[in-house]
Amino acid sequence: MASMPLPTTLAPLRHMDSVYTAPLRASTAVRAPGRALRLIDHIDINRVVIRDGVTYYVLEIYDDRSVRQPKSSAQREVDTKDHTVISVSSAIPTYTVEKRFSEFEALRNKLLVCFENLHPGQCSYCDAFLDFLAQSSTQPGLVVKMTTRAGQRKAILRNFINEVVRLAIGGDDRDNESKVDCDGWSFIPSIVETFIRERLQ
Repeated sequence: MASMPLPTTLAPLRHMDSVYTAPLRASTAVRAPGRALRLIDHIDINRVVIRDGVTYYVLEIYDDRSVRQPKSSAQREVDTKDHTVISVSSAIPTYTVEKRFSEFEALRNKLLVCFENLHPGQCSYCDAFLDFLAQSSTQPGLVVKMTTRAGQRKAILRNFINEVVRLAIGGDDRDNESKVDCDGWSFIPSIVETFIRERLQ
């Protein structure tokens, strides 16, 4: 079978005009973050586990379903030291995660870096987070590490992670439209969610 002769000249390429395209901002419904975080009712840290000389704090994550169960022995106590309300109940946590103190410290530092580099303008979402993270004496860091023991740290870490979750989903401000222009609102909840869902490495 004879082969087809090859063309001696190539057809000219069609001229293509360049077209500028700009990324479209996703709708608020699509970008609304923190859906998994919104299901969390609260997080408790009632015990520690020591493994190979390393202390791990056990996070007990309770979602709305677990706390809706009847609680025959549910009660609320107030810590006499810092007047922090502590929830004590017979509900079973949805899941538990073990974290080292250094991991809480790394989360706080990561959030600080993120918010300090987001945008120069004022933003209620970012400002609320920065105001909270500025309270270094009552959060995971060198001061707490050097002046407290594991038992005292449980309350500090519990208050810290519960407030971080609350702020990540907008705190008391539920107006998502006002946050659509904030880059932090689009990815900070994911950072927090990853922290409380990551299993022990």
